[in-house]
Amino acid sequence: MNKEKITLVLACAGKGSRAGFNDNKLFQLIDGKPVIEHTLSAFKSSNKIDEFIITASIQDYDKINSLYGGDCKVVLGGDTRTESVLNALNQVTGEIVLIHD
Repeated sequence: MNKEKITLVLACAGKGSRAGFNDNKLFQLIDGKPVIEHTLSAFKSSNKIDEFIITASIQDYDKINSLYGGDCKVVLGGDTRTESVLNALNQVTGEIVLIHD
């Protein structure tokens, strides 16, 4: 029996403005680690995800790619969350896709 490949899309191209931050809320620290790290760790520790794709704004792309590009595909987000997710979906290689928004 073949296992279907599972891809996780993390929508991380936000600006943090609705939350009142000056930068992406995913870089805010909780217990000394950025929120994005907590999220990735939770999914990685499940050992069920085969492919990770992170959407990043143009402002955060280099930072996210340098931190997570070794383990994850990092793609540019769009002007809206919908566009960002579509950009990620265009890079998916798995048969099952989970979108964490």
